[in-house]
Amino acid sequence: MQPPVYLYGWEIDRNKLLRYAKRNNLREYVEELRWSEDEENEDEDIEPEIVIVHDRPLTIINVLFTLAKEAGVQPRYKCPLGSVFAHGTMVPFFALYSNYQLADAPPKTEIIALQNHLRARIGETEPPKWLPDDDEFRWRPLYCQ
Repeated sequence: MQPPVYLYGWEIDRNKLLRYAKRNNLREYVEELRWSEDEENEDEDIEPEIVIVHDRPLTIINVLFTLAKEAGVQPRYKCPLGSVFAHGTMVPFFALYSNYQLADAPPKTEIIALQNHLRARIGETEPPKWLPDDDEFRWRPLYCQ
């Protein structure tokens, strides 16, 4: 059996990160197709309209990578925006690494530098902690590769 995945990092406040993105020009935008619901032209071939929209999850990921880079830290986890179980629910999480990446964990000096940077830039006062991944929080069968 494989143990559950635990992530090491910080619970995050999405609104703080989105405000930081707006102030620092870090918003991400994507093209989205929108189909017209014009009932008068039902017989015609309808072309979708391409609209540029603000992508909040992509913006948050951009902010997390930017904050880490500014502090000189490379997140080891596949994506720094994780989701963990905390307070009886799923919580957004800034994941540096998992319990499966202990050999790759950043040195304590980098973690302290990032913690100080998060405090200065977005007002994050909590220390990093271990929390269970929301998807792989149970023991599971060992799969051979």
